[in-house]
Amino acid sequence: MFECAALLERPHESTHVLRHLLGRIRRECEKDIHPKAVILDEAWLMLQDETFGHELISWLKTLRKHNALVILATQSLADLNLTHSAEAVFDCIKTRIYLPNPDASQALLKPRYLAAGLNDAQIESIAQAIPKRDLFIQKPGHFSLFRLLLSQEELEVFTKSGAAALLDAAKDDHSNNGEQNAA
Repeated sequence: MFECAALLERPHESTHVLRHLLGRIRRECEKDIHPKAVILDEAWLMLQDETFGHELISWLKTLRKHNALVILATQSLADLNLTHSAEAVFDCIKTRIYLPNPDASQALLKPRYLAAGLNDAQIESIAQAIPKRDLFIQKPGHFSLFRLLLSQEELEVFTKSGAAALLDAAKDDHSNNGEQNAA
């Protein structure tokens, strides 16, 4: 795992480091046939960087033949659409997952969803969906709801804030037990 946010904030200093990291990731993906995944959180930040953006588009086009999966995650279609690579990304990524967004059907965001190939009914479904439960999968000619039926405890494990709360509770429990044992 590589955290690139600090690098991307300093583009003049990051070019050589990014080229090294990108080359290393590509070599790892190409060296054998075992399945691999390259997961890029807040991908819009990386797509804004010209060096990374071009390499990422290349990955989307070529790494699948090496049994590698590239996953781009972003909080907002608007962020992705602000990058110079947005059109190429939408052209290369045919399977997309959308989370609920109550603002999806609003005048400001609706054009972004339409540009991603969704129709009015699909956008309205995204706007009406229940957060942390509903997901939508879009493939060419296919759009469907995927419902996560998780208990509250399971949901907490899979969310950052929930996982942090569980860790805090475990730490509190451990420190309380330690105090009781010392008495």
